[in-house]
Amino acid sequence: MTSKLKWVDNARLLAVVGVLSFHFWLQFGEPRLTLLEMLRSAHGILSIPFQLGWTADFLFFAISGLGLGLSAARNRKGWGRFFVDRAARIYIPYWTAVVFLFAYQGVVYSIGTWDRLFVIPTTWAGWLKDILLLPQAQDTMLSTHFWFLPSLLVLYLVFPFVFRIIDKFGVAGFIVCLVLAVVSRYLNLNLGPFRMAYTSFAWSASFVIGAYVGIMLAKHPEKTDRWLIRTIPLGVLCLLIGTLLVSNDKYVWLVQPLMGFGTLSVAGALGRLPWHLPRLTAMSFEVYLIHMGFVGWYRHFFGWAIDPKSLHYVFFLVSVFIMGAGVHWVVSAIDAKVKGKKAPAPVQPLPLAVQT
Repeated sequence: MTSKLKWVDNARLLAVVGVLSFHFWLQFGEPRLTLLEMLRSAHGILSIPFQLGWTADFLFFAISGLGLGLSAARNRKGWGRFFVDRAARIYIPYWTAVVFLFAYQGVVYSIGTWDRLFVIPTTWAGWLKDILLLPQAQDTMLSTHFWFLPSLLVLYLVFPFVFRIIDKFGVAGFIVCLVLAVVSRYLNLNLGPFRMAYTSFAWSASFVIGAYVGIMLAKHPEKTDRWLIRTIPLGVLCLLIGTLLVSNDKYVWLVQPLMGFGTLSVAGALGRLPWHLPRLTAMSFEVYLIHMGFVGWYRHFFGWAIDPKSLHYVFFLVSVFIMGAGVHWVVSAIDAKVKGKKAPAPVQPLPLAVQT
């Protein structure tokens, strides 16, 4: 069954490529079109994966929930160990990437022709929140594309509750958690300094759906995988409906579960095709952490050239994955040092752009 779960790795990689592609389009593409406008021309249809790359955010959280559910159901460690492992998986790459990007910014900004990559906190409270990844307003974060990390930490904190309910009550527990995830967005809670944690509620439905799938894959792997394959047409329908409704605030409660299941189902279908790039998946988190900081550099480098966008896109993906590989190697070395193991050899990234 392990070989069949390669689609989970592939779906995680697709989420990263989706977000990178969307950010590339924002810098080098034309103004965003509506879905109906995109369907009116061949060029518009080809641009759909780029312009709708933001849907990968839902996939990010669904895959995160799936991974946690699968791991917790297979290896029932204490929750203390769980939180230590999760903190290490986020904080070590986060601070390695931050140090790397600060060093880069110090060098290139001294030249006087490059963008600032970070918003520098002006208060001790701002620095403390950035250090601890506490939720705060995006305009005070080191980099706005780190917004999902505080949201992910909030969801990690509630995961033991979600896991216990689903693990004990199955489908009934999942429905309860999903309803709570959707309703939580509408609760008028005074969270004080943690008020920005409300952003995590927008993704909690995707997270719960992923957690349920992960737990079921651990308990009933063959049955759950067959069910996921049979429901792919439903997943496509959910993704289409969610994409059409996502801009209407009235249907936020419906869009969240539709997009969570839809993105996971469609990515799972694509992930089941005969391809697997585990070495790229292994460094995908580091690639995400560092990629947005270099958008300014790419804009300066290609500022004089509009076309060919395809070559710009290839260069963007390949170079960002090479830099991500370097950060991943440092992170692996730090992790190995902490655990007393031999550090792995640097990852040599494959030409991802060819695969996409």
